[in-house]
Parts: sequence; structure tokens; C-alpha cells
Amino acid sequence: MTTIHDDNATTWRDLADQLTPEQIAYIEQWEAHPEVPPRADGLPFDAEHRRSSLLFTAREYAWRNAAAVRYAHISPPPGATYVGDWAGDMWESGDPATRIFEGTKRTCEHMEVRTGGWQDSNGRTEWQITVDSNAKFNDGQMTSSVARQVGAAVVAAADELDRLNA
Repeated sequence: MTTIHDDNATTWRDLADQLTPEQIAYIEQWEAHPEVPPRADGLPFDAEHRRSSLLFTAREYAWRNAAAVRYAHISPPPGATYVGDWAGDMWESGDPATRIFEGTKRTCEHMEVRTGGWQDSNGRTEWQITVDSNAKFNDGQMTSSVARQVGAAVVAAADELDRLNA
């Protein structure tokens, strides 16, 4: 995501006034432990990579904080039980920022039927239904009994989306 930031910033601390106390604490914790997260190749981070990673994270947080203020007038979708942070680069590209949201979750043994979707900074909302296995080492296989439960849950979710989109 492209961020709005002070082009003169050279460290994350240059953006600290745009961050929440929780975000600052997270970055300070990360800064204090250069071994976390480990590199995929097992090599240590050099100081410049570490500095640029911390600065990138601060810029991301600053953008999200500014977006929360900029789009505060956009209400979460009715029926949403969780709404994520805004993401995107509307200020630089002209594309709307978006955020994900979650709605109802129906559990059918090891399967879940969830409603949710995305909302853009123009207020447009798109609801969707997701069916997924919530069991470790299960690729979505179901017995006929679970399949009937999932089928009924999908129909209930579709009815819910019809009500929400009405």
C-alpha cells in the first residue's frame, strides 16, 4: 500500500507523533529485539534493512490512522461484527480505500459458513459467503450429515445477505 508520509522522515521516530501509544510500543518492542521476526533465509538483518522496515511500518500505521479520521463518516455495514482498518492508496492513485468486515459465523462441526466482505471509501459494500474448514489437517471433506448442515447454513447466510442488501 502506498502511504502518505513525510518524505523527510529517516527513522520511524520521525513519525511517532502520528502513531498511537500501542503502535509505538509495538515498534519499540520490535526495535529492541532485532532477531524478531527472523529472516526466512536465516541470515541476520543488517542495520539499514532494520531501519527501513521500522520506518515502513510507521508509515503504514500513520496512513491507517489518517484514513480512520478521513473516513470516520462512513458507518460500518449493518450486521458487521468486525471491521478492519482501511487499506489502499486512494490519496495517491485515486482508487478508493477499502476495508474488510465480518458478519455472522455459523459452525457446522469442523466447517464454518461466514458472511463478510469489503467496503470502500465511497461507502459501497459487497457482502459474500465463505465456506471453510476450521479443523487442522482437513481439506473441507464432509460427511453427508455435515454437508446437510453446511447446506442449510449457506441458505441461511444467503437469506441474511438478501436482507442486508435490501
